[in-house]
Amino acid sequence: MEKVSRREGTLPEEIVSRAVIEFLKIDDPQTKAELHENLCKKFLNDAEELVKRGDYVQASEKAWGAASQMVKQSQRRMVWS
Repeated sequence: MEKVSRREGTLPEEIVSRAVIEFLKIDDPQTKAELHENLCKKFLNDAEELVKRGDYVQASEKAWGAASQMVKQSQRRMVWS
């Protein structure tokens, strides 16, 4: 998974969430939005912990991941509305 993560420039958790959506054949925009929202919260919590430890590079990567999940969540919500 690390190779795929580096190649795609995404966090491993994003790859897993995409795989879960595909495997379970989730088509409901609301369910997808909730998944992205939960992943965003996880990334933000991870970023906060990494900042406390002084690992600013990893914290910024998690914050970037949170931002990307928020955009995806917003997109899903617009489709659902």
